[in-house]
Amino acid sequence: MTDLRHILLRSHDLGLLGPGRVADQLEHARSFVEFLSGRVPADAQVVDLGTGGGVPGVVIAAESELRVVMVEASERRIAFLRWAILELGLRSASVVHGRAEEVARRADLREAADVVTARSFAEPATTAECAAGLVAVGGRLVVSEPPGGLRHERWPVDGLAQLGFAEADRATGERWTLQEFRKVGRCDDRTPRTGRLLAKRPLWSV
Repeated sequence: MTDLRHILLRSHDLGLLGPGRVADQLEHARSFVEFLSGRVPADAQVVDLGTGGGVPGVVIAAESELRVVMVEASERRIAFLRWAILELGLRSASVVHGRAEEVARRADLREAADVVTARSFAEPATTAECAAGLVAVGGRLVVSEPPGGLRHERWPVDGLAQLGFAEADRATGERWTLQEFRKVGRCDDRTPRTGRLLAKRPLWSV
């Protein structure tokens, strides 16, 4: 069976991972696994937004018992993720091809996830709005934050409340910061809006 590092090196060689050393990206993705351990049931459902070249979705699936659904709009990246799942023998992982705001309206995924994760997915308002349609009430949104990011400017309380979210925990490592929000109420049936509206009229701007 192929190991996880080989998968990410292959992803990097194909130009599917962002800039930075593969070892650092693997460490960063593992921070999601560490953060979720003990916070959610071992078999909880995780939806990873914009998994891209495999982080953090493939890493979460490979290093935990969590059921991971990887959402990705790029056909090329979807093909890679399917290959990675087969190579690693990830029986509890699956991929969904589509834009997050459209996937969030699927009946089988609508407000059904225990956790939604996002790393370098989109601006905060877009990330939160897409996630709101996927996270179950009582569930969590866990996002990777830039170093030194001003939390309350990036994630205003009033904006989050419109989507049913409330700020929860925050964890910081040597090279990473994760911010957690809890889903405390259902979102509007119109959430998330279309991609065009998300881009033109975000609920807030940073």
